[in-house]
Amino acid sequence: MTNNDDYYLNDTYHPLYNYTTEDYLDDPNLEPPPFSYPFQFRIVCYILYNFIFTFGLIGNLLVFYTIHYTHPNMKTVQNYFLANLACGDLLIVILCVPTGYISVLWQYWPFGSIACFVLTPMKAVGVFVSSYTLVALAIDRYLAILYPLKMGLSKQQCRWIIGIIWVSAVITAVPVAVNSRIEVHLGSGEERCGEYGWESFTQELTYSLVLLFLQYLFPVCVLIYTYTRISFVVWGKRCQPTLTRRGSGQRSWAGGVRSAVIQQPSKGKRKTVILSLSVVCGYTLAWLPYNIVYMIYKHGPEYIMDAEFFPYLFIICHLISMGHSIYNVIIYTVINSRFRRSFAMVVKAKCPCCVCLMGKNEYNFRGRGSSSVCGTERRRVESLADNNRASSVEKDLKLKNVKVGTPSVGVPL
Repeated sequence: MTNNDDYYLNDTYHPLYNYTTEDYLDDPNLEPPPFSYPFQFRIVCYILYNFIFTFGLIGNLLVFYTIHYTHPNMKTVQNYFLANLACGDLLIVILCVPTGYISVLWQYWPFGSIACFVLTPMKAVGVFVSSYTLVALAIDRYLAILYPLKMGLSKQQCRWIIGIIWVSAVITAVPVAVNSRIEVHLGSGEERCGEYGWESFTQELTYSLVLLFLQYLFPVCVLIYTYTRISFVVWGKRCQPTLTRRGSGQRSWAGGVRSAVIQQPSKGKRKTVILSLSVVCGYTLAWLPYNIVYMIYKHGPEYIMDAEFFPYLFIICHLISMGHSIYNVIIYTVINSRFRRSFAMVVKAKCPCCVCLMGKNEYNFRGRGSSSVCGTERRRVESLADNNRASSVEKDLKLKNVKVGTPSVGVPL
């Protein structure tokens, strides 16, 4: 074997093999020698990984707390699924980001064999929980919008579905736990944690393809179908406001108000679709690059033997996939005003010093009306009705030649 010093150039190691491609394909336990990233690149990656970890941890904890411990109106079936999605993202943030930073950037495993056996399948569980929850959320929205007259999921049924999601995720990750172990890398002598227990290359490839289908292809197909149908239904409707008549033959303002109330759920549905579509697009775009480069790295090494850019491409795709754990939090605060007000209420209660960082309008969360679209719409309708009654009184007074303005003595109003 040639001395590694022969491959040392400009403070980097070329991703060369110390063995032939045929040897690697016959023995999947062999891997390419480690690639040494430049110091500046490591610093940038260190900052990005810490950013993802910090904001992903705080943001997803805030989502979970907001749904379960703020206002009862937040405890809906859809929000329960979003809270479960936040739990899956928390697993990714806590387990995948720190260990992934070390194993991908430094290319060794310092945590020992027990941690390898436990953490590796748990990372897979977090990813599967996110995937399966997105599928359940899409199907729930599909049934609620396309079949509004049918009985929707109850909270108890939602809890059962969430339990099934976790059990399915654990079962899917069992082969990862069985085959995860520590191996000494032949090129560097460092310990690595990976799925080195497979009996043959064919078994590992088959399981990888199954995971690719369950974690990415199947969810994406379901999401595209459901949200395409939802978009056609929601955006295809055209509500025409009408004014009802009373017995006198005159148009009634109350009828116009009633028409405005009928149109409001359509706007709520559209906002729900935008929120859900944003979550879906974030998941799809975040995991597509990583799935592609991982399959090439794991099962097609002959395509990357001389590709010096591939180590950089791999870690960039890994960063994008880990960043998915904070995408949902950003989407909640940008699109959903109810989440934004609830976040502000929690921040104000738990961290008063942070109040100056946000506008005062974000803290006008009072519980009943402001926390729900129905409460806001009810107050708007009542205000319109009051203004209409005041306008009618003013017209009657003008017909009677009574001056309308500041009341004076002797002029009863």
